[in-house]
Amino acid sequence: MRQPQKWVLGLLPLAVLFLLAGFWKQGSVEADLAARGGAGLVGAGLPWAKVELSGRDVRIVGEAPTPEARAQAIAVSEGIFGVRRANDAMTVLPEAKPFVFTALRDGTKITLTGSVPPGATRAAVLEAIKAAAPTASVVDNLKNARGASEQFGQLAAFGLAELGKLSEGTLSISDATLSLSGRAADFAGSAALRTRLGALPAGARLNKGLAPGDILPPVAKPFSFSAERVAGGVTLSGFVVSEDAKARLLADARALGPPVRDSLQVADGAPAGDWTMAASLLVRELARLESGKAALMDEKASIVGKGRDLVAEDDVRADLKGLPAGYALTQVAIESRAVRPYLFSATRGEGGLTLAGYVPDSKTKAEILDTARRYFEGDRIEDKLVEALGAPKDFALAIRVGLQELSRLATGATLSLTDGGLTVKGLALFDAAREQVATALRRDLPAGLKTTLDLGTAPLPPPITLSAECQLLYRELLQRGTVRFKSGSADLSEESRAILDRLTVVTLRCVNARIEIGGHTDSDGNAQANAELSRRRAETVAIYFTQAGIPAARLEAAGYGQTAPVAPNDTAENKAKNRRIEFSVK
Repeated sequence: MRQPQKWVLGLLPLAVLFLLAGFWKQGSVEADLAARGGAGLVGAGLPWAKVELSGRDVRIVGEAPTPEARAQAIAVSEGIFGVRRANDAMTVLPEAKPFVFTALRDGTKITLTGSVPPGATRAAVLEAIKAAAPTASVVDNLKNARGASEQFGQLAAFGLAELGKLSEGTLSISDATLSLSGRAADFAGSAALRTRLGALPAGARLNKGLAPGDILPPVAKPFSFSAERVAGGVTLSGFVVSEDAKARLLADARALGPPVRDSLQVADGAPAGDWTMAASLLVRELARLESGKAALMDEKASIVGKGRDLVAEDDVRADLKGLPAGYALTQVAIESRAVRPYLFSATRGEGGLTLAGYVPDSKTKAEILDTARRYFEGDRIEDKLVEALGAPKDFALAIRVGLQELSRLATGATLSLTDGGLTVKGLALFDAAREQVATALRRDLPAGLKTTLDLGTAPLPPPITLSAECQLLYRELLQRGTVRFKSGSADLSEESRAILDRLTVVTLRCVNARIEIGGHTDSDGNAQANAELSRRRAETVAIYFTQAGIPAARLEAAGYGQTAPVAPNDTAENKAKNRRIEFSVK
């Protein structure tokens, strides 16, 4: 007998068993598909892609590095045996154009910004930073992106290694172009960095504005520079502000002649102002020295050494007045054979002349003493001269002209010559003499010599009314000096002006006297010619007096020739005594 209700009840357990078997089978299939799908993506070089299973359908997730990689992941997933449908749930890594990577170093901190390829490249960048600056802290603000050049990894490794050698700076990579700026941590690194920047990885480019000025040298404090000259050559050491400044200083040093040793380093930290001009002036000043050292310590300049030839300390000081604004000469010590200041003086006292100071050599000294004896005839010459090197240009000429005119001035007159010029101070015996002295000094002194004249006219002593007193004064003057003329001529010798000025004063004082001026010669030559020559010489003296303001009516010129000798004409000395001018008071 059939019982349908019981049969239906028997089927229920079977259905449950069937369903349980189906679920077990589906789980096994999904696990199998997931395993094969993951292995297939890894095998295809797509480890970033993952699959999620729903039955025989797969859902692909992950961030694809490129659209091509995304499509490849879909194709690999659809090709897995047993997959019914592949659903795309992936994203694509953003593209950066241009692809810019920046690393900013500020002391012990490095901040990363911009884009970086993900994965191994990113890890390599962080490792490069750690190797270049192991003590630096890293702030990573990088964003994963695609679009990097093929050279990115090499450029990043190269640039980060160089950034590690800077105390501060910025590395920037834009596609295949590298830029690096900042301050070198040390001098050796600064020079080496410039060399390495000329050897970038293949295919990479250097920013045109980079080299060499964007890599700043270290700061030097104090900012010191020196140039030293010794027998073997010239050595430049210390710091310079730029490669151009270094080239200029080396050229200055080579112009000195000896070999040059270069120990200069480019640095920052120089004082304000034209540092290169200051250093160049000091180097060129070594031309004045046999040996020595010139230096700059910040804005303070110094120079020490042994002067060449007649170079003295004052010469060096004068040159270095040309230091640019802001720089000061703080030390000068020059060993010199020359005397500075080079002083010479001549002072006219009562009946004597004192010469003091320096003369360059014995020959010049002898010439000066001879000039003094001729122009200060009858005066006592006190010699206080010392031989020393360093006389100003045209020293001997200036002294000769100065003494010549000093002889015409009154007691108390002075002549002084220094490195700065010549000064004549004193009183002429009458106005015409003052003008003549001033004119002669301006005319005959060396060109370019600074001359200071302080000349006046001495007051005329009281008049003399007694003829005997006038005659006595003439006689006393002529005992101390002689009125001389050029040989065979009626022209006065220059040495006679001093005695004639004093004779003029006597004539001016003897206001009521008539004066006969008598000319005399020795016996050499024709008697008539001698008489004529003596007369013309007497007239020359009369003219000299009238030019000083003496009325011509008071004067009478007479020529006696050889007729009234005062000594036998048997020796040169006696003949000289006979060649004379005499004055007779009427």
